[in-house]
Amino acid sequence: MSPDAEVIDINPARHQRVLILSWEYPPVLVGGLGRHVHALSVALAAAGHEVTVVTRHADGAPLEEYADGVRVLRAAEDPVAFPLATGSLLAWTMAFNH
Repeated sequence: MSPDAEVIDINPARHQRVLILSWEYPPVLVGGLGRHVHALSVALAAAGHEVTVVTRHADGAPLEEYADGVRVLRAAEDPVAFPLATGSLLAWTMAFNH
């Protein structure tokens, strides 16, 4: 490391309030996003930060819960449900983004 390099403290003394928005969070796991957001939010909470994740609702999951030190708020989908298997990827993408 250069003697002129600036050292940044990644563990600030002041804890932060963190809001994460993600369409995928456990128990909804489609790809890697949900796993990544879960690991990140749990690590931030373990470091002492107040973490809230807002995500979409999944069947059987509570609308609000505290898990692994993270507050999870789940919003109903609009439209409420749509199939992942469809004849048109474009139609599915447009509905999903809605």
